[in-house]
Amino acid sequence: MDNIRENWIPAKGRNRSEELKLKYIVIQTDEAPLELRSIRLIGHEEEFEYRGKGIRSVRIGNVLQRAVYFKAPGEIGYSIDIPPAARLQVSLGNRFPKAPITYRIRVQGTDTPLLEHTVEHNRAWESFTLRLNKFANQRVVLTIEAQADRPTIAVIGNPVLLEPDLYHRPDIILYLADALRADYIGKNVNGEKLTPNIDYIAATGAWFQRAYSQSPWTKPSIPSLMTSLYPTTHQVGAYSYTDLLGERANTLAESLQTAGYFTASFSASPLGSTLSNLGQGFDEVYPPPYFMSRQSDERELIGSDTLNKTIFPWISEHRDFSYFIYIHSLDPHMPFENSVRGFTGYEGDVAFNDIQIGRLVDHLIKLGLWNHTIFILTADHGGQIMENGLFYHGHDLYEPTLRIPLIFHHPAYFPPRKYHTPVQLIDVMPTLLT
Repeated sequence: MDNIRENWIPAKGRNRSEELKLKYIVIQTDEAPLELRSIRLIGHEEEFEYRGKGIRSVRIGNVLQRAVYFKAPGEIGYSIDIPPAARLQVSLGNRFPKAPITYRIRVQGTDTPLLEHTVEHNRAWESFTLRLNKFANQRVVLTIEAQADRPTIAVIGNPVLLEPDLYHRPDIILYLADALRADYIGKNVNGEKLTPNIDYIAATGAWFQRAYSQSPWTKPSIPSLMTSLYPTTHQVGAYSYTDLLGERANTLAESLQTAGYFTASFSASPLGSTLSNLGQGFDEVYPPPYFMSRQSDERELIGSDTLNKTIFPWISEHRDFSYFIYIHSLDPHMPFENSVRGFTGYEGDVAFNDIQIGRLVDHLIKLGLWNHTIFILTADHGGQIMENGLFYHGHDLYEPTLRIPLIFHHPAYFPPRKYHTPVQLIDVMPTLLT
């Protein structure tokens, strides 16, 4: 476009000089041109100090949480109604560790704090669950005090009042296997099933056999899944690898969060996480950097087994409350690294991911949650494996690339049935919210 110009602005970091490439827009009016002549770059700490207090996403130890922040020493308070058997879940952090921060959480008018804890570093969020039984059916003022020897910023990650689900709403797990082709579900290779665990989910759920993605690559596909908008509307991936989903877009996670679900995202792909601003509506976001240090081997991609090691305890911890979690695995995506039961290449990666999905289902069954969970399995796209003389994905609109698996499982809401009517990735969100 003629009205978009690019300019290089030098910026010095702490240890090196680097250049930032910024775009600015010249706006032409009928009377006179308006031009943006200066841009000021400020660091996170300066932004926090300038605003003083507020709510924003804060990353500590590679885990992103929606957080309340305020200046320490200082105090904030909230008037809340306490339902029966409620718990307060809260994470404490020290984003800019100039000094240790001592937090005290108490109900106003009481002498003993519900929690007193000191956070000395910024390596990780420190999470707590506080029982509020003695205040059931009361309206109280909850105060959070932060004390420090030097002025700093206190951050309270994702303070959520959780109550048992009296309406027995189902939990929701949306599992996306990146680049998983639809025609590999139920495939037999030399008499052996490639995906026995996914086959079980498909046989006992609603299996849409003609499902199609909105795009042949990840960047536009996931926002379409999460917003039910076409790529031409949300524009993510239209201009750059780093395009962000606009804040005005309403996501599936935001809708479920508003309905009272606790929401979390576990993604092995940056495109399905913070790099596309897909943390909107998630109480907790576990992006790829969180899992990289937890990878048990030297694979180039984060394996679904590594995801499971974090997901399993998370589910166990939140089993008494309604939750929605998004899982984005990368196993079927290049490079093909796994050899399983004699399967190699793409088949080996598909078989590996199937095993990990089976272990996730087993974990849910063990906890008594499987039949209480709406489990959706899908993909963002497929890919060519030398069909049509092509390999990989992202540059064609052939059937192997656009056709994706789509399975809904829940014994009451989605009884076993095969559907042959064409459906799309954008149909997932309205189906769940109906």
